Amino acid sequence: MCFISLEKVLSGQERTFYSFKIYEQEEVETDVEQTEFDKFNEAFEYYQQDSPQENKKIKEEHQIIIGTIAKLVNYKTSALCSTFFRAERRASALPPPLNKNKVSNILVAPNSKLRLYCYILNDHIIILCGGGIKSEQQAERCPNVQAHFFLANRIAEFFDAEKKNLGIDQQSKQLPDECLGYNQGFTI
Repeated sequence: MCFISLEKVLSGQERTFYSFKIYEQEEVETDVEQTEFDKFNEAFEYYQQDSPQENKKIKEEHQIIIGTIAKLVNYKTSALCSTFFRAERRASALPPPLNKNKVSNILVAPNSKLRLYCYILNDHIIILCGGGIKSEQQAERCPNVQAHFFLANRIAEFFDAEKKNLGIDQQSKQLPDECLGYNQGFTI
């Protein structure tokens, strides 16, 4: 059993993005410094591997994902899931599929491999998870993104089951304050 600590990442007029830290035990460990989204950013903002061409492509894909988040914070839409995100079972992922970029006016790299998994609680609240470079057709079979895919779906299951108890509905613009920080009730 793992415990999570939620933190606000970015907030705007239309929506708020959150991420979380994972704790393996009930006590808050002081050595957990990064959220899952922070880890994603650190891994891909300055991505360096053997191929300069691949490095450039992954860095560009990372910038597209970050740009999408920056755009969505103030973007008015009620079709958030179907327009901007890929369906990943109960969770979602960025970037949007290539065929959605004309609708959403978001740049999407052809054959994009980088994924950032998330959970869309409603049109105003999004929880960012981690991600990686998808090398297999199915995320659940890809060694690079499998753990992020399953974690995002566990987060989705938790909030689907608990959102009513937490006082979160389709109109909620932010998570209640009692949801932020370390909470022993948030187990995944």
